[in-house]
Amino acid sequence: MARGSAQAGDQPDPRDAQVTRLRCPMLQVNTMMLPRLADIEKDLLLRRKLAQEEHWLGEVEGIDSTLTFLRTKQAESARLTKRPTTDLGIPRPRPEKTQ
Repeated sequence: MARGSAQAGDQPDPRDAQVTRLRCPMLQVNTMMLPRLADIEKDLLLRRKLAQEEHWLGEVEGIDSTLTFLRTKQAESARLTKRPTTDLGIPRPRPEKTQ
């Protein structure tokens, strides 16, 4: 059965949820997930190779799009790990104004 087709009793493909999370621009990737992103990238590249061999042009296009989003998330996450943190201190109440 082809991935993505739904029949009674089928379990959802967990890769579909991963792709959805990768494509969402609002979700940031936890830096601890960088090794997992590398695994997903390897899997996508293998799937892309198979899709090319089978001449599934739509699948190749979809995988290319997902790879673009994946690499953007990887770069964004790597950039965030290098960004220095700023200590804002503890908030204090403002002094009352005297008139």
